[in-house]
Order: sequence, then structure tokens, then C-alpha cells
Amino acid sequence: TIYFHHEGETFFVNLEDRMTWFEGRKWCQARGVELAHPSGNLRTFLIESASVVRRGWPAWIGASYSSESEQWQWVTGLSIQGDLRWYPGLPNTPLTRYNCLVVLFNGSESYFYNRPCNDRYNVVCQF
Repeated sequence: TIYFHHEGETFFVNLEDRMTWFEGRKWCQARGVELAHPSGNLRTFLIESASVVRRGWPAWIGASYSSESEQWQWVTGLSIQGDLRWYPGLPNTPLTRYNCLVVLFNGSESYFYNRPCNDRYNVVCQF
């Protein structure tokens, strides 16, 4: 498990287990926390998370695409504000299939990457 901080919020990455987005959310909640949903600047969240996590290591965060509102939303129900720094060539379409959000730690940079919710990745939780 790796911990990092972003604008007063604390996050940790489970590097041991790969799970679906839904399993990941339950895993975080069973520990009294939630999938990551940073309230601050998304670009600095990506920079800070990249500095502590291994290269090429994708992990679920607490965001999914709502076909009702046609927006990306945090697990809190709030729409994501600001720039989603997509990996080049993304987002994948259709958004109704590639509807859960992964942060991809790629060396010194990180990107957002949308994947089907049933894919298996590590998870980023937030206190």
C-alpha cells in the first residue's frame, strides 16, 4: 500500500489486489473510506500520484460516466469539474461501455483512462 497527499486530502493505493470498479468501491468502503474523488486540482492530483506509484500501473478512482447526465461524476454524485487529462487518443467510446475511470501512472506523468467497469485493476482510496 502506498499513501500520498493532495491538497489536504489523503489517498492510498492498493497494489496487492486487482478487482472490478464495483469490487474496488466495496473494498474501500469496508475499510471506512471511499474510492478516490479529489476535490482539488485534477492536474496536480495526477502529478502527485505519479510521483509515488509505479510506472504503467493503472488503478480505479471513484468516477464513472452517467448516461443520464452525460457527464463524468464522482462517487459523491458531483460532476467532475476541470480538465480530465486523457491519455493520448482517449476517451474510449462508447462512453456507456467504457464508463469507469482509471488513473494510469506512466512514469513522471499520469493520465485518465476510461475502461469497462468489469476490468480488473488496483484501486485508489481516499480518507
